[in-house]
Amino acid sequence: MEDKELRKLNRKELLEILVEQSREIDSLRAQLEQMRQQLSERRFMLNEAGSIAEASLRIHQVFEAAQEAAQAYLENIQDLSGRQKAICAQMEKESREKAERMIARAEKKCAEMEKEAERRCGEISAQADAAAQAYWEELFSKTVSSEEAYAGMETLLGELGEKDV
Repeated sequence: MEDKELRKLNRKELLEILVEQSREIDSLRAQLEQMRQQLSERRFMLNEAGSIAEASLRIHQVFEAAQEAAQAYLENIQDLSGRQKAICAQMEKESREKAERMIARAEKKCAEMEKEAERRCGEISAQADAAAQAYWEELFSKTVSSEEAYAGMETLLGELGEKDV
């Protein structure tokens, strides 16, 4: 499989490939064990055959087959590992970029909300200041009216007091 094909695979498909590789590893291990048994049997045959050169050739063939199987196994694992690393690195890069975009959008939204809150607070503060000013003006007006009424009452009381004397 090529890198482009691997990148198109989803996680489930990648896991299936790993399971398949695991099965292949198990199969190769079984073959290795079988070859070891054959080697053991060949040793027995060597004793029976009596020819050291013939036994050596047979053992050499077994080792070559085992070496080839082990080499193919290692190459497959290294190839798959490299592909997995590349896919993981790409997915991590994409995830980081997406997270950065989401953070930037959230920060922008927060800034907009903060400006709106400041604007509303300004409006509410201005309304409260205007209401307080109107209240103080009304209170001042009532105080002046009360003082004028009090002064008028003092004048009337003074005039009444002078008439009684």
